[in-house]
Amino acid sequence: RGYYFTVMATSSEIHENPLPSDIEVNSSLKTEVVHTDDNTCSNGENTFNGENDVVEAVENMDATEQGREENVVPEEDGFTEEENKLWSIVQETPTDFNTWTQLLQLVEQRAKLSISRRVFDAFLSQYPNCYGYWKKYADLEQKLADNDSTIQVLEQSVAAIPLSVDLWLYYIKFIQSISKQDPEYTNNMRSFYERAVGSCGLEYRSDKLWSSYIEWESENGSFPFIVALYDRLLAT
Repeated sequence: RGYYFTVMATSSEIHENPLPSDIEVNSSLKTEVVHTDDNTCSNGENTFNGENDVVEAVENMDATEQGREENVVPEEDGFTEEENKLWSIVQETPTDFNTWTQLLQLVEQRAKLSISRRVFDAFLSQYPNCYGYWKKYADLEQKLADNDSTIQVLEQSVAAIPLSVDLWLYYIKFIQSISKQDPEYTNNMRSFYERAVGSCGLEYRSDKLWSSYIEWESENGSFPFIVALYDRLLAT
């Protein structure tokens, strides 16, 4: 089955030399920055731990969770005794980051769908900038559920941290892995890359994203597109 994507956000600065195609783009950029180790959290100014302020919840968390549950019947079993102990602590003290990480490790190891979703949703509502845990969550969905559920988690992740180059590259790699047989694969992937560079293509670490984009175009033998990408980079 195919997956179809449209360009959602592209910076006007990186379109001084547009691609030789009819890709439609909008000009809006988010304003969060995340560049930390895999399992840490940052908004460009703060590094989160148990003593930091609570971050606002991701607004569409509940709606997305409901959509995933329509696809997969959740597990019926609840918390183990140890998980319940840790869960009680973080419910009472949501800023206890160390206890959160202990609980997440336990549910990740046990790999029960409903429990994993409950804990990851709650944690990422408190700490949406923890991009390493978004990837862990997506991995669990891929393992325990299906591609649609994984995509929903990844959509949440880039909505929460639109300037995270690592998350966009992770998302791109996943989409490539599931859609290569799609007859519209090339056009859809190009649109997806455009969406990514539109969101974080001006970040100081975005060279990895541009390199991935150029390498992908090279594999497809799309010389005019490669030239246009280099022109855009030189004009940035």
